[in-house]
Amino acid sequence: MTSFKRLIKPLFRDHVFAGRSLLFLEETDSTNMLCLRTPELLTCPGLVVQAQRQTKGIGRMGRKWEQGQGNHLFCSFVLTPPSTIRYPPTLTLLCGLGVSRTIKALGLAEHEILIKWPNDILIGGKKVSGILCQSTIVNNKTVIVAGIGINIKGNADQFPKELLGKVTTLEKHGLDVTPQRLLEVLAIEIEKILQEANKLGTSRLLQKWVQEALCLGKRIWFDKYGRKISGTVTGLDHIGRLVVRGEDNKIHIIDSGQIDFTYS
Repeated sequence: MTSFKRLIKPLFRDHVFAGRSLLFLEETDSTNMLCLRTPELLTCPGLVVQAQRQTKGIGRMGRKWEQGQGNHLFCSFVLTPPSTIRYPPTLTLLCGLGVSRTIKALGLAEHEILIKWPNDILIGGKKVSGILCQSTIVNNKTVIVAGIGINIKGNADQFPKELLGKVTTLEKHGLDVTPQRLLEVLAIEIEKILQEANKLGTSRLLQKWVQEALCLGKRIWFDKYGRKISGTVTGLDHIGRLVVRGEDNKIHIIDSGQIDFTYS
């Protein structure tokens, strides 16, 4: 098995949770898959793995995420979450908040960005970023690999046909940024969020997520146990599950595995 230790370089030495060190690769199948199958990477808290190109990248529900090099940020953070994060899917929301704040920090107006629960970042109603968190146990501790992909630039040719009209890039919205700079700002924002979660818990951050997601009052359609339901988003519960008031006036608490919806 290939040893990656000699390739790991310091990134932000003062970070505790995200971006302490960096493993940069020209190409891999998937940064998440690489981390999950490589024990020496899972035992490097704060590591972020970045690839110029990935050939078998995956998103939620098995969707492909493997576009070409230089036009996207492909990375995975190896996270040992604070004990205050008791429900691992909560971390997906916190990473989404980190991506949103990263894009804002780079200069995009806040009103253009929407976080679509649980793991997509939209600009102008089109997807610019996706997040996939996968967990494993290492030395009796939960380790979460948070894969994040962000579309930086390029044209329609680099996306699968089924995504045409549904995706966008930072460049299309006036942001000129390199993958490396984007990664650095992202690591800073995720570290800040996890530091806050460690000190104060997650309730305030989940409230911030609701405010920044711009989803309150949005009408959605979702599949729940094979039944199509529509309703209005009223917020999140204490661990980050979506709370929806259905047309029948019933409250639905939704896990990420139960739905694939669009806002209206």
